[in-house]
Amino acid sequence: MKKEKTRTFRSKMHIILSLIGIMPYLLIIYILIREQMDITNIVLFVTPIILFFHFVGFYILRTFSDRLARLASDISSASDSRNKPSLEFNDNSVVEIRDISSRFNHMLKELEEEKRNFNDVTVALMRHAKEASTDYQSRISESKDREDRLKPYVAINVFEQLIHSNSLENIHLNSRREVTVLFADIRGFTTIAEASEPEDVVSMLNEYFELMVEVIHHHNGILDKFIGDELMAVFGLLPSPNKTMVDAVNAAIEMQVMTRQLMQKRSSENKATFSVGIGINSGDVIAGDIGSKRRRDYTVIGDSVNVASRLVHIAEGGEILISRQTYNDCHEEFVTEKRGKIQVKNRREEIEFFKVLSGES
Repeated sequence: MKKEKTRTFRSKMHIILSLIGIMPYLLIIYILIREQMDITNIVLFVTPIILFFHFVGFYILRTFSDRLARLASDISSASDSRNKPSLEFNDNSVVEIRDISSRFNHMLKELEEEKRNFNDVTVALMRHAKEASTDYQSRISESKDREDRLKPYVAINVFEQLIHSNSLENIHLNSRREVTVLFADIRGFTTIAEASEPEDVVSMLNEYFELMVEVIHHHNGILDKFIGDELMAVFGLLPSPNKTMVDAVNAAIEMQVMTRQLMQKRSSENKATFSVGIGINSGDVIAGDIGSKRRRDYTVIGDSVNVASRLVHIAEGGEILISRQTYNDCHEEFVTEKRGKIQVKNRREEIEFFKVLSGES
């Protein structure tokens, strides 16, 4: 292997200093000692030699300075270049210049690698930001959809509370839930409707339903639907500090109180009066949107709904009937009376039910 010929900055400078400042004068001293020449001959002989050494030294110095200037220019050009910048050097370059060029090229390569990494990170962050923005917009749209679909069924104050507390996130519009279902039905409505003008019947129902809906909302319930003179409410779909059964029974007691007060008012105005039977049952249901693309309702479906509907049909005016499932979780809160069992069509098990006597234990 051919040994590499190295040239360093220090060796160059030694050569230049020797040529300019040492060699000529060493030669003069040698001549003065070894040769017997007069001063005139010495000057004539030595002057060209001194000039030669100075010229060679300055030439080498100029060549080296030119290389340094080119190195500075190449570094500037390489820094401004956008297409794989690098420095080129030849074998005749001094070691320091080759080392500077090599290190600079290595630095440029590392910077290029860092630039690629930075671009990759930037692209990943932009992709993540886009996904986050899309997810945020989706959540906003989903939240708005929950609001639009839930708003008609909930009292405005309860709805505002849900919005501010972000509780809508916990309300799943299509899910299995444990709830308490309440049905309230007007007794003798057919007779009243037959003896009254349609406008009077509508006015009576609106007056009655207005009070009942307020009571339901007050006890954290959701109005499910009106079925003629009957209404259906669901407790347990909204956050509440109480058990759903307690909320439902408390609502039923207040509904009976409000109904009696309304009937006293209507009686004093010589208007038709009526009583209300209420049936309550607790259990699992599927809560969600039911219907077609053109018409949908938010409601609950399940056997628990059917049991509550059956209880309201056997409840007399002014009565509140609750099932065994409801009774088990709230009998300590209310005075109740066992009424017996009933058989429901297409259902194997009989329904055991109780009558709520008051709200005091």
